[in-house]
Amino acid sequence: MTRRQELDHHLVVLTEVKGILGAMKNLALVEIRKLARLRAAHHQVVETIGAAVADFLAFYPADTPHAATGAPLVLLAGSERGFCGTFNELLLEEVERAGPDRWGARAGWLPVGNRIGSRLEGQPQVLEWLPGPNAAEEVVGVLINALSTIVRLAAQRGGPAETPVWVAYHDPERGSVSIEELTALPPPAAPAGHGSPPYLQLEPGRLMAELIEHYLFAALTRAFYASLTAENRFRLAHMEHAGRRIETTMDEMALRRNMLRQEEVTQEVALILQTAEVLAPPLRRV
Repeated sequence: MTRRQELDHHLVVLTEVKGILGAMKNLALVEIRKLARLRAAHHQVVETIGAAVADFLAFYPADTPHAATGAPLVLLAGSERGFCGTFNELLLEEVERAGPDRWGARAGWLPVGNRIGSRLEGQPQVLEWLPGPNAAEEVVGVLINALSTIVRLAAQRGGPAETPVWVAYHDPERGSVSIEELTALPPPAAPAGHGSPPYLQLEPGRLMAELIEHYLFAALTRAFYASLTAENRFRLAHMEHAGRRIETTMDEMALRRNMLRQEEVTQEVALILQTAEVLAPPLRRV
């Protein structure tokens, strides 16, 4: 195989890769648009539950849960797939830089996502490594598994009521990593005695426990929708950068291919001329 033929083969391969990158970009765009709708709806859910908690505590302050003082559990919302640039690296840098000041040195980490989990394998602060979502439809299932793991680990670390739960995730609106304590409830909306108390059909303590459970799940879902949105934005930027590099490489290879083809044509013409001189009949002298 000549050098030009090798370049032709590489150009075919790069063309196929470019097509694959284009398909991956389109999938990322579709996922971003889908997540935008889900995030807007879930933000409203979190705000509504938070308002209900604040309103309840305004009239039933005695049922305010005491602050958890046990060893915290920290979920790290990383990526399940690759091709997302520095997504996981930036998350870990922020957690290692700012995290200890927020939750102390006793925190146990729960990486969520194959890629970030493999990077943290063997680290002493990692308790377990959980699978992450590939798409928005998988978020709820992933979080149900994560919450069951949190409940199990919290029972080993002093009980759920004594275990603060944190989440670190990429916030696409801020363009940075957010670190939030999910077990920190909204403050009371108003002093007790303001307005009319809510009409309850459940015992206040039981209602508060269920509100906390719903608030935790809704806030965690919102965080992972935001993380998945940021991940796909990172992936989109990574694909665009890779696509530009491939186009540059293809242009350079096409130029080199044309030069080699010109050299081949020149050699072929020279060979034809040499052959013609050899085969031409000798000139007769007059």
